[in-house]
Amino acid sequence: MIFFQARAQQAELEKKSFGYIGFDYASNTSTFGVTLNEVQQPSLMFSGSFLSKYNFDLNYSYFLTDNSDSSYTQPTGEHNLGIAYNFQVSKQITIYPSYTHLFHSQNSYALKSVFSDIAQTDLFYNTPYYSSTLTLSYLWGRNNMFYGSWYNAAEITFEKFLHPKAMLNLQLGMGINYSDNNYYNKVLYDNWSYDDFAGWIRQNLRPRIAENLIERIGEEGFDKIKEEVYTNNQAIFAPDYTFTTLDFMLPVYYNFNQLGFSFTTYLQVPISENALFEQYTSLMFMAGISYFFQ
Repeated sequence: MIFFQARAQQAELEKKSFGYIGFDYASNTSTFGVTLNEVQQPSLMFSGSFLSKYNFDLNYSYFLTDNSDSSYTQPTGEHNLGIAYNFQVSKQITIYPSYTHLFHSQNSYALKSVFSDIAQTDLFYNTPYYSSTLTLSYLWGRNNMFYGSWYNAAEITFEKFLHPKAMLNLQLGMGINYSDNNYYNKVLYDNWSYDDFAGWIRQNLRPRIAENLIERIGEEGFDKIKEEVYTNNQAIFAPDYTFTTLDFMLPVYYNFNQLGFSFTTYLQVPISENALFEQYTSLMFMAGISYFFQ
């Protein structure tokens, strides 16, 4: 369920504190505009929040992401624990700063596994027929990164849809992501097998140089040659801030009393290239069920 529906319910409850729980499924994983298209990474998420009448929120979520260990064949887990504050600037504008700490399972090579903490501010603008969200984040851990996204949607809401206490919300949205396009490259490179490494140098280096490196592996060892290639190609691993993807979304939300259902069709179009893995247009689906209560 979208953020504003929960906060609208809080207003209806005369600023009483309430809780929120949700279960979501995604057919693939996209993180900060990056998707590992070579392998599908469907995920399940459980989320729970306590939203106080004083506008302080406590948020928890757990992600189970398939094909996200070092072999990209087994699932891994991620716990997120966060705190946030809701600034209601006006009827249309809300500022939502938050801090989240991430706990990854030991076998995780998921796209977020290089980060342990996120400081973020979301700026929401909402009217009956248009909504916009600007997100600005700083992430740190094994790697550090700034991230930004801007999402805009035309929407229409049908009150009392099929029932006096039901509501249907339809949206047509488009967003853009801005981040370090290389942030995951070192993790991916360090995890490469001999076959991964040999395939990449044959495809990206001159044939004579590639074959010479492969011959030297037998004499000097795989790790030494792999480190040499890393040292000689630092641009691939250095920060490369750019607009990474355009996202097109068709979210559908249906609320019945305090129960919510959602289904989103999500088309991601890359607008940048990565030297280590291919980015191409991908279609994803997300579905969820949620409940909020006093």
